[in-house]
Amino acid sequence: MTYAATVIGATGAVGEALVRELLTSAACTRVVALVRRQVDFFATARGSEKLQFHVVNFRDTENATRQHAAGCDVAFCTMGIGQPRKATHEEVHRVDVEYAGAFARGAAAAGASHISLLSSVGADPASRARYL
Repeated sequence: MTYAATVIGATGAVGEALVRELLTSAACTRVVALVRRQVDFFATARGSEKLQFHVVNFRDTENATRQHAAGCDVAFCTMGIGQPRKATHEEVHRVDVEYAGAFARGAAAAGASHISLLSSVGADPASRARYL
Protein backbone atom coordinates (compact mmCIF):
# COMPACT_ATOMS: atom_id res chain seq x y z
CA MET A 1 0.00 0.00 0.00
CA THR A 2 1.26 3.48 -0.84
CA TYR A 3 0.31 6.84 0.61
CA ALA A 4 0.88 10.56 0.26
CA ALA A 5 1.71 12.62 3.36
CA THR A 6 1.48 16.23 4.45
CA VAL A 7 3.66 17.64 7.22
CA ILE A 8 3.47 20.92 9.09
CA GLY A 9 6.51 21.74 11.18
CA ALA A 10 8.89 20.20 8.64
CA THR A 11 11.72 22.61 9.43
CA GLY A 12 11.96 21.71 13.14
CA ALA A 13 14.12 18.91 14.50
CA VAL A 14 11.38 16.26 14.63
CA GLY A 15 9.68 17.44 11.44
CA GLU A 16 12.92 17.42 9.47
CA ALA A 17 13.72 13.87 10.61
CA LEU A 18 10.19 12.76 9.72
CA VAL A 19 10.35 14.31 6.24
CA ARG A 20 13.69 12.62 5.57
CA GLU A 21 12.17 9.25 6.59
CA LEU A 22 9.12 9.81 4.39
CA LEU A 23 11.31 10.76 1.42
CA THR A 24 13.26 7.50 1.65
CA SER A 25 10.17 5.34 2.22
CA ALA A 26 9.13 3.32 -0.81
CA ALA A 27 5.54 3.37 0.50
CA CYS A 28 5.36 7.18 0.53
CA THR A 29 4.76 8.57 -2.96
CA ARG A 30 4.50 12.30 -2.16
CA VAL A 31 5.36 14.60 0.74
CA VAL A 32 3.71 18.00 1.04
CA ALA A 33 5.49 20.27 3.52
CA LEU A 34 3.72 23.38 4.78
CA VAL A 35 6.31 25.88 6.01
CA ARG A 36 6.49 29.51 7.15
CA ARG A 37 9.54 30.30 5.05
CA GLN A 38 11.40 28.81 2.10
CA VAL A 39 14.22 26.45 3.02
CA ASP A 40 16.65 24.53 0.87
CA PHE A 41 18.10 21.91 3.20
CA PHE A 42 16.06 19.11 1.58
CA ALA A 43 17.24 19.98 -1.95
CA THR A 44 19.87 17.24 -2.04
CA ALA A 45 18.07 14.74 0.18
CA ARG A 46 17.45 11.28 -1.17
CA GLY A 47 13.88 11.18 -2.52
CA SER A 48 13.61 14.98 -2.76
CA GLU A 49 11.76 14.66 -6.07
CA LYS A 50 8.74 13.55 -4.01
CA LEU A 51 8.78 16.74 -1.92
CA GLN A 52 6.52 19.74 -2.48
CA PHE A 53 7.09 22.83 -0.35
CA HIS A 54 4.36 25.40 0.19
CA VAL A 55 5.09 28.58 2.10
CA VAL A 56 1.91 29.41 3.98
CA ASN A 57 0.67 31.99 6.45
CA PHE A 58 -0.01 29.97 9.59
CA ARG A 59 -2.89 32.32 10.43
CA ASP A 60 -4.62 30.67 7.46
CA THR A 61 -3.50 27.12 8.27
CA GLU A 62 -6.87 25.43 7.80
CA ASN A 63 -7.48 26.81 4.30
CA ALA A 64 -3.85 26.36 3.23
CA THR A 65 -3.86 22.75 4.41
CA ARG A 66 -7.19 22.01 2.72
CA GLN A 67 -5.79 23.41 -0.53
CA HIS A 68 -2.26 21.98 -0.56
CA ALA A 69 -2.90 18.61 1.13
CA ALA A 70 -5.58 17.52 -1.33
CA GLY A 71 -4.98 13.86 -2.10
CA CYS A 72 -2.80 13.24 0.96
CA ASP A 73 -3.79 10.16 2.94
CA VAL A 74 -1.91 10.97 6.16
CA ALA A 75 -1.01 14.17 7.98
CA PHE A 76 1.66 14.88 10.57
CA CYS A 77 1.70 17.92 12.84
CA THR A 78 5.18 18.38 14.30
CA MET A 79 5.12 22.15 14.77
CA GLY A 80 5.52 23.83 18.09
CA ILE A 81 7.10 26.74 19.88
CA GLY A 82 10.86 26.22 19.79
CA GLN A 83 11.52 27.73 23.21
CA PRO A 84 8.22 27.78 25.11
CA ARG A 85 9.74 29.42 28.19
CA LYS A 86 10.48 32.51 26.09
CA ALA A 87 6.98 32.64 24.54
CA THR A 88 3.86 34.15 25.98
CA HIS A 89 0.95 31.94 26.98
CA GLU A 90 -0.98 33.35 24.03
CA GLU A 91 1.79 32.47 21.55
CA VAL A 92 2.07 28.90 22.85
CA HIS A 93 -1.72 28.47 22.74
CA ARG A 94 -1.94 29.91 19.22
CA VAL A 95 0.67 27.49 17.83
CA ASP A 96 0.07 24.35 19.89
CA VAL A 97 -3.72 24.54 20.03
CA GLU A 98 -5.17 26.87 17.41
CA TYR A 99 -2.78 26.19 14.51
CA ALA A 100 -2.61 22.46 15.28
CA GLY A 101 -6.41 22.25 15.34
CA ALA A 102 -6.66 24.22 12.11
CA PHE A 103 -4.15 21.87 10.48
CA ALA A 104 -6.15 18.82 11.59
CA ARG A 105 -9.41 20.27 10.28
CA GLY A 106 -7.79 21.22 6.97
CA ALA A 107 -6.14 17.81 6.57
CA ALA A 108 -9.43 16.03 7.28
CA ALA A 109 -11.22 18.26 4.76
CA ALA A 110 -8.50 17.47 2.21
CA GLY A 111 -9.15 13.74 2.66
CA ALA A 112 -6.56 12.56 5.19
CA SER A 113 -7.72 9.43 6.97
CA HIS A 114 -4.96 9.55 9.60
CA ILE A 115 -3.59 12.52 11.51
CA SER A 116 -0.65 12.34 13.96
CA LEU A 117 0.05 15.12 16.44
CA LEU A 118 3.39 15.60 18.17
CA SER A 119 2.80 16.78 21.71
CA SER A 120 4.76 17.13 24.91
CA VAL A 121 5.48 14.35 27.35
CA GLY A 122 3.23 14.93 30.34
CA ALA A 123 0.83 17.26 28.51
CA ASP A 124 -2.02 17.93 30.90
CA PRO A 125 -4.45 20.86 31.01
CA ALA A 126 -4.28 20.79 34.83
CA SER A 127 -0.46 20.99 34.93
CA ARG A 128 1.14 23.83 36.90
CA ALA A 129 3.75 24.11 34.16
CA ARG A 130 2.28 26.45 31.52
CA TYR A 131 3.88 24.64 28.59
CA LEU A 132 2.54 21.23 29.62
